[in-house]
Amino acid sequence: MGNVSAQSTTPLAAELDIKENYRSNRFRPLMESLGNSDKGIILPFGYSLFDNRGELESNSAIQPEYVLRNGDVISVWIWGAFEYQQQHKVDSRGQIFLEQLGPVKVAGVSVTNLSDYLRDKLAKVYHQGVELYANLYQVAPIPLLVSGAVNAPGQYLGSSGDGILYYLSKAQGIDIRQGSYRRIQVRRAGKTVANIDLYPFLQSGELPSISLQDFDVIFVSQSGVRVTAILPGKIPLSYELIQQPYQGQELLSLLTVPKYIIQVKLVSETPSGNVEQTYSLEEFRRLTLNDGDRVFFTETLNQGSLGRPQKRKISNVLPKGERHGPG
Repeated sequence: MGNVSAQSTTPLAAELDIKENYRSNRFRPLMESLGNSDKGIILPFGYSLFDNRGELESNSAIQPEYVLRNGDVISVWIWGAFEYQQQHKVDSRGQIFLEQLGPVKVAGVSVTNLSDYLRDKLAKVYHQGVELYANLYQVAPIPLLVSGAVNAPGQYLGSSGDGILYYLSKAQGIDIRQGSYRRIQVRRAGKTVANIDLYPFLQSGELPSISLQDFDVIFVSQSGVRVTAILPGKIPLSYELIQQPYQGQELLSLLTVPKYIIQVKLVSETPSGNVEQTYSLEEFRRLTLNDGDRVFFTETLNQGSLGRPQKRKISNVLPKGERHGPG
């Protein structure tokens, strides 16, 4: 059972003595951008995805498997019996108009197969002496809506190669005060088609591949239970827990805890003040955490801090001579 004590409430920045660390070096721009009431905020894990780096650049690279859609622009070259070069925009019916062929449906054809597809169409009119080459010239922009706990919600344009991070960057990133990095939805026609958790990307580079479509909605939910982790020599960060009942094991799975850490001090806020409880690392794994809890990881085991005496190694020494009473 952990040792429990009550203390008066103190600002977290003062308690951790990290005020200067937050306002120096690479943390200065972000902290200076906050209002005075937010100067003591603990940054969420993942904040650096959108911190002081501007918008991500659009990915204009065209993948061979890209499938043509309305609004795309393609270039067509014909040579041999006659020469022809022109750019065509795919209309609302998914068609282009070639003078030699009339309307030709190209929506749904991949970039890889485009030349062969049009060449087969042309061969029905010109049996020989004509060659054709076609390629994608310009991709139609994809309009998406970004909403929820972001800094600049609205509609943004991108290309087929742009992913969810690009659109979140266009919306100036997730609101560090209340936005969730773990509960992001992609909604299409009123239905949720994908749920995104950015923690796997932050930890190991894993990000699900999603084919975004016109007027999809990227919705960032409000953050759930947040717990602040304070490791020796590290900047404190808050971590969002999503696995009920929000146990210490989930927090530990998100951290790289040094082997020398042997206990944690849990500080919880109550109406009467802060309550401190100290646990062994194994006890903490099974502990249920609450929103706003602060967890201090320490390598020092204080005498009696876990509700029991500190274990000490006793030398195997036999007493000599006569003794009175227990020994």
